[in-house]
Amino acid sequence: MFWIQPTVTIRDASGLFQKFRGERMPLVFGSQVLNVPLLPEQAAWRAALQELSGGLDAPAELAGIDLGLEAPFGSESTGRILINEIATSGV
Repeated sequence: MFWIQPTVTIRDASGLFQKFRGERMPLVFGSQVLNVPLLPEQAAWRAALQELSGGLDAPAELAGIDLGLEAPFGSESTGRILINEIATSGV
């Protein structure tokens, strides 16, 4: 089984960079939606953001997308990954 885990890097108006990781999940053939909640993973980051008035300064920009892929030991594969859409939600 192949696995995928997305990570996004956000840069806020003050220049602060922060990484957010999505859930590791099986890689499927065809289209797949990967959600990355923009919530700090570690208590230290949550505390630091609270000291900075509770969040990242707007406007924030997407600085990077990393896709971690894991393959079974000894396997080889080729292919391409296309990011078709990036969306945000106020929820």
